[in-house]
Amino acid sequence: MKRETILAGVDDVIDLHMRIAFSDMTGFMQWGFNGYQNGAFAIPSEMVDGNLIKEISVGQDGQMKIRLEDRQKSLDFLERYFLINPMDKHKQAYENSKLELEGRRIDAIVKSAEITSGNAAHTVIPDGVWRGLMNDAYAEFLTDDRPLQIFYGGASSGKSFGILGQRTVRDVMTGKRNYLIVRKTARTLRNSSFNEIRKCIVRMDLEKEFSINKTEMAITHKASGCQVLFAGLDDVEKVKSITPQTGVLTDVIVEEATETDYNDYKQLQKRLRGGDESIIKRITLIFNPILQDHWIYEEFFLGKWDESKNYYGDDKQLILKTTYKDNRWLTPDDIAKLENETDRYYYEVYTLGNWGVLGNLIFTNWETRDLSELRKTWAKYHNGLDFGFFPDPAAFIRCGFDRAKNEVYVFHTDGGQNMLNDDIAEMLKPVIRRELITCDSAEPKSIQELNNFGVQAIPAQKGPGSVEFGIKWLQRMKVIVDPRCIELISELQKYKYQEDRNGKVLPKPVDRDNHWIDALRYALEAEMVEVTVR
Repeated sequence: MKRETILAGVDDVIDLHMRIAFSDMTGFMQWGFNGYQNGAFAIPSEMVDGNLIKEISVGQDGQMKIRLEDRQKSLDFLERYFLINPMDKHKQAYENSKLELEGRRIDAIVKSAEITSGNAAHTVIPDGVWRGLMNDAYAEFLTDDRPLQIFYGGASSGKSFGILGQRTVRDVMTGKRNYLIVRKTARTLRNSSFNEIRKCIVRMDLEKEFSINKTEMAITHKASGCQVLFAGLDDVEKVKSITPQTGVLTDVIVEEATETDYNDYKQLQKRLRGGDESIIKRITLIFNPILQDHWIYEEFFLGKWDESKNYYGDDKQLILKTTYKDNRWLTPDDIAKLENETDRYYYEVYTLGNWGVLGNLIFTNWETRDLSELRKTWAKYHNGLDFGFFPDPAAFIRCGFDRAKNEVYVFHTDGGQNMLNDDIAEMLKPVIRRELITCDSAEPKSIQELNNFGVQAIPAQKGPGSVEFGIKWLQRMKVIVDPRCIELISELQKYKYQEDRNGKVLPKPVDRDNHWIDALRYALEAEMVEVTVR
């Protein structure tokens, strides 16, 4: 007998484990009222998949019991298989089935939690249910009321969805808490914090419970009137005046807290006052760590944080560090990308969630300064654009150059992920009007489309050595960045040279965290004059 007639093929094995992993008892039994009585009824054998049944028994009382094959064992097998074989054709079906299964579970939980209060139906979800839906690392802190809470760590650890999303929605639905969500600049809120909370509401099938004002970025719980409000720290007056429609602000969440400075934090503390004294006011900081010289590390970690542990707590403060290992929703691809990171700094910070120490930064010749007044009188602007979509962002920068002082002034940055060329054009036109903008020449089609949309776009003159030359030119300048240009600031803090396996610094930059830096090089291309001595 041929081997293939004895052994099941790989496709057959994967198919069987998929059917077991995502099987459901409703495929084998029905229960409820059949018109005569309540009870459970077996589905006829010719209508079910017998491979998924481990055992059938009938008791002396005539009641049937059906035991399915172990779903968790099949899920574990599939996770291991797809981690080793990430390109397998079955992988997408597996991921889709996981999402569908989670969606069904959430639907069942939410529907079981619906109650009627007065004349209007609204949903109450018990805390035990919320904890079951959260990653375990965050579930423990669902109702924690310490005044300062810090959730930080590696990339893809689930902290934004668990704390910013799930816990915030839960708290507002209690009718006792109003939230203010802030980032350093208002323009970054819509595609990050606002969408994170909307995503949580939609995923939980709670749209009918909330009124979502996309224009004002305000989310209101209809039954209680409690709100989630959003503001950028660059709009000082809005932050000072923002007030919920019912009660007072009880919570402030600072997302990407490493973008902020100490004065921002002190101002936010002043916003939490008044109201019911039994409701403890809280500030929550959420971020990926960067460098140990950051004010957050010096203010809250220095002298009390033990790097060998992932938690610190006292009566007034908690710090929780999490990594990708704490997020049960990650795919094998997600995990592999983090675990296979080869750069030592990025592995420490983004994979392991540790505070970083950099000794080979490319740019140390920069500072932040409020350029609002200088912007009003500046005559000649330089504009640059680096194309991107996902995961790399489109990056726009607007700057000026003072040749006499050898100073570069960065006035404005913008951009983000998932931006089509018409979105980019709409972002650019109100800012640069009919000015030229120098773009990444690797995308001539995109440059032409921008021109079709009314943007005066031209290609950068890239060539061998142009990146290194542009970097060296910028290193000879003093770069002054407006504090609202958070994307460039973040890149300048991390842009570094490569190292070999022995830690020796190589004269080549790491090709990441450089989108706005690339745009800066394009913008100033015409000013970069190389002087050759003969």
